[in-house]
Amino acid sequence: MFNNCAIRAFALVLGSAALYSGSQLAAAPRRTETVNIPFAFQVHNVTLPAGEYRLERDTGSEVARVVNVRTRRSVQMLRSEAASADGSVNLTFVQKGGGYQLKIQ
Repeated sequence: MFNNCAIRAFALVLGSAALYSGSQLAAAPRRTETVNIPFAFQVHNVTLPAGEYRLERDTGSEVARVVNVRTRRSVQMLRSEAASADGSVNLTFVQKGGGYQLKIQ
């Protein structure tokens, strides 16, 4: 079996790995900004109401979140590779069927 020293060494290595991976996750800067969207819009066949929204994205990530500040309802969307490199999100609304559809570029 294992002796007490080997178990302690394993626990120390495991703990160090957990701390290192946690610091790596925290190192990616998250960019957020709040925008007011004055009309209802659709994303992925989901209709969201007009209101204040928070845009969240991590630099280097291809995923952006659009979060309704009041209801906390959110949707995730993929961004272009070029936009993910610097963390930018461009919102484009396209008029479709009497309403608006959000496209993230």
